[in-house]
Amino acid sequence: MRVTNFQLFSGTITANGDTKDGTAVGNRPIPTIFRKSGIFFIKATGVTGTDPTLDVDIITYDPITEAWYVIGSFTQIVADGQEAIYIPEVGEKIAIQYVKGGTSTPTFPIKVGAILRDN
Repeated sequence: MRVTNFQLFSGTITANGDTKDGTAVGNRPIPTIFRKSGIFFIKATGVTGTDPTLDVDIITYDPITEAWYVIGSFTQIVADGQEAIYIPEVGEKIAIQYVKGGTSTPTFPIKVGAILRDN
C-alpha cells in the first residue's frame, strides 16, 4: 500500500472561494491518480472577527460530467481548533471550497492536509 501526504491549502481565508482553479492564495487542486481513500485534516489558529463561521468542504472532480462534487465536509469552524475526517473514495482531483460568515471582517488562518492511500 502506498501512502502520500498532501497539502491542499495553507493561508488566511478572508472571502468565499475554492482552490479548484489554482488561484486561491496560490493553492491548487491535487491530482489523486492511483489513490482511493484518505484522511483529511484541518487546523485553524488565530481566528478573528465577531461570530466567525467557516464551512470547508472537500471536493473532487469528475471528468465525465466535467464538474466538481462535495465528498466530505468538516464541522463548521467558529474558533481555533482542528479536526480529521475519513473519506473512503476520492476522484481524479481533490480541492477545497469554503464559505465564511460573521461580522467585523472575520479571518481564518487555516491549513488543510490529507494522507491518501491507494488501498
